[in-house]
Amino acid sequence: MRKLLGILLVAWAGCGAPQRSGGAPCNRLASCRAACRAGTSEACFRLATLLDRWPDRAAIDRDLPLLERDCDAGHVRTCVGLSDLVCEPGRAATPPAGCDTREHELLTRACDAGDALGCYGLTHAADSSARDDLVDRTLTLLRDGCDRRGLFECALLAMLTGKGGSGAAVVTRARALLEVACDRDDALGCSLLALLSPRERQPALRAKLCRLAPEAYACDSQKQ
Repeated sequence: MRKLLGILLVAWAGCGAPQRSGGAPCNRLASCRAACRAGTSEACFRLATLLDRWPDRAAIDRDLPLLERDCDAGHVRTCVGLSDLVCEPGRAATPPAGCDTREHELLTRACDAGDALGCYGLTHAADSSARDDLVDRTLTLLRDGCDRRGLFECALLAMLTGKGGSGAAVVTRARALLEVACDRDDALGCSLLALLSPRERQPALRAKLCRLAPEAYACDSQKQ
């Protein structure tokens, strides 16, 4: 799996060990880092997504110990966030030695704990026989989570099932949940809403993302 978080930028309560909540979701590196240090695991995952949007090996290396601590504490959604960072080469360097093995370990830990995104990440490197089982497990976890109105689960399920047939109802449910999150100034909710929204909504959503999380969603020519 490579750059999964660049596509799926949302973090709601994951499966596995209990997650500590910390009030309003953070949208910027400094606030996510502070909340992660204080023990808010959702903020740790969000910190990973922000680092993934602006890959800088020095910045990643600085925050890896903090993310590793949260992952090792049993917060498996943070392990998924780490999996997208460990092989990041930065702008001019090469990926760290052994990073593919570490990436697989992190995704396996998350999947074994019942995290759908961890299982989904493993499907990309699995052989054909194992992949079918992982896809089935991922879809089961996503459907269960969406039935509980899980924002992340509904959003990813909508992307995987598409807009036709039974997938249309999932897309509608996901959009409704994402609208609420975006209205509450959750940048990750807005980013995923943009992926599931008609083209005409894109400019307004991009402008809001620029305001909420300028480090990750620049509106100038450097980052679109």
